[in-house]
Amino acid sequence: MSNIHAPLEHLYVMDEDNRPIKPASLKEWSNLMVDIERRKVDFWILPGKWEVTTVFVGINKDVVTMQPPRLFETLVRPIGESVLKNAEIKATYETWEDAEKGHRLIVEALVRVESEGDSHV
Repeated sequence: MSNIHAPLEHLYVMDEDNRPIKPASLKEWSNLMVDIERRKVDFWILPGKWEVTTVFVGINKDVVTMQPPRLFETLVRPIGESVLKNAEIKATYETWEDAEKGHRLIVEALVRVESEGDSHV
């Protein structure tokens, strides 16, 4: 006999304090997934160079190791490139706060690398 709730097993939404919790329904989860502004932790652009986006993904992709779910991720991609083609996940996080900190560290590293590159011209 199949478990009708099995698809919810690896899905999460966020409470009002941005803490991951289990959704009451697939509809609740899908409503959050279409609301990118609610899921967006941070966004930054280095004009002409990089775009860094950190979001709540709402899916536990690591169901094998039994580690706490890493439900936030940062994507870095060159400006003008397709997200599907050239996005690279730079980091994943367990909490909103960790995601904010990780986003900031990645942005600081990109700014440092770009400024060092400009000083060699």
